[in-house]
Amino acid sequence: MKGVATWIARGIGAALLLVLVGLLCERVRGWWSLRSDTRQLLAAGERLEIAQLEPPSRPQPDQNAFVALLALTNAIKQCRPVLDEAPPLGRVIAPGVLIGVHRLNRWPVDERTNTWAAWAPKLTAQSELLDRIHQALQRPGFDLGVDYRGSFDQDLSRLVRIKDAARLLGFAAIAELRAGNRAEAHQRLLDLLRLGDLMASERWIITLLVRRAILITAWDVQVAMIADGGGSESQLAEQQAAWRRLAPMHDLLLALEMERAMGSQSMRRLVTNPKARAEAFAGIHGLNPLTQGDDDDADADVVLGFLKRLAAPLQQTLWTYVWHEADELRNRRQFSTAIADARTAAVNGWHAVSSAHVHAKDPASEILFGGSSSASWWERFRFPFSSADDSIDGSFRVVLNFETQIELGIAALAVHRYRLSHGDWPQSLRELSAQDLKTEPRDPVGGGTLIYRRDPGRGFVLYSKGENGQDDGGDASMPSDSGEFGKLSLGKDSVWPRSATAEESEAALFRKRRGRR
Repeated sequence: MKGVATWIARGIGAALLLVLVGLLCERVRGWWSLRSDTRQLLAAGERLEIAQLEPPSRPQPDQNAFVALLALTNAIKQCRPVLDEAPPLGRVIAPGVLIGVHRLNRWPVDERTNTWAAWAPKLTAQSELLDRIHQALQRPGFDLGVDYRGSFDQDLSRLVRIKDAARLLGFAAIAELRAGNRAEAHQRLLDLLRLGDLMASERWIITLLVRRAILITAWDVQVAMIADGGGSESQLAEQQAAWRRLAPMHDLLLALEMERAMGSQSMRRLVTNPKARAEAFAGIHGLNPLTQGDDDDADADVVLGFLKRLAAPLQQTLWTYVWHEADELRNRRQFSTAIADARTAAVNGWHAVSSAHVHAKDPASEILFGGSSSASWWERFRFPFSSADDSIDGSFRVVLNFETQIELGIAALAVHRYRLSHGDWPQSLRELSAQDLKTEPRDPVGGGTLIYRRDPGRGFVLYSKGENGQDDGGDASMPSDSGEFGKLSLGKDSVWPRSATAEESEAALFRKRRGRR
């Protein structure tokens, strides 16, 4: 028996030694691979440190438009009931057709019916606030005060008020348009575009997505203004120039680079900060199957609870001393894949990138283009932060779609400017050099350039090939008959929309409310 016990002890010792050697090899391999990847990226000219990616300078408070807007927070917050009763700006009611919000007479609000006659005076009462917002936007800088060298967990709730200010500007522009005050509507639109331009200085994906939502409001206003005649040639030129200053994909690429750098710094901080590390691991959900319980099986819950208590500290310890560099590398490579794809998509279109990943099997592609990871439980146990279910592609996909809308808007403005100068629509977009279109506008989603033709019924048809990358002749219908048509970008082709009549708009709105009942 003594000999057996000795052999068992030796066997256990040998097994432990093998485990330790294996863990040491894992640590060395992670360290070497991360170092090698860093050298390669730096040699390629990539920026990996936050200091290289932060805005070059931050405005003083008296030059910061955000500070001026923040001072209006209470006044903007008090406008929320007015915004809650507003007409539905930008709603798609049919393929290629936006609601004609400036043409509406009435619209449903919950179980009531609102009208311009009842609602417009409430908006007019905010004229002083709108003027103060305009003055705030004349400041040259914009800085939310994001601490890029801190954690990802930062308070961005103040962005809600910025969005409310943008909505207020948007509805003010529509109200002026409805009243026939084109000069005032033009100025409100320029204020919206000015806000979007100022926010380009931010380097965080969430702030840029909020900025996109603000600019979507501006785009909806632009569609309504063009449908109503657009304004003078000089006003259209000013609007076109304001849109051209925007570069959503360029700004998103900077944000992706920043978040890649922040991800690496965050993991390094977790290694040296036990409290932050414990909080980070406590916030991870669904990464380790040992933490999954069965509500209908009390015995299983007891066993899994024990395993969870055992696995959690073990995971943290092993991650800290063995796997953190491999996890950082995996996370960095996912962002690097996203950055490379975003750069390619910015040149060749979304379709070219997404189709290349349809059959991809690498973990980065699964997360980028699938929205979830098929990583095994063991990979999730070792690499908890880089195995999170998250779809990075959703960010640059929506930005590319919006950049396409911007290109459509710029081209539509140039086409209308041409008509004002020549009395007729151009034969092709190549004729618009005098309207500041030196080259045919890009198609950021479908690839190539936008497609234009004259149309006897509508004047012209202008569209992107859409996410399928195919020219469907300007067909804005859904690829499938199932589901509700809710976005212009969901069509076979993404078209410059038509603004619906009051009758069409009201019929669609009230039909939808009757359908809910």
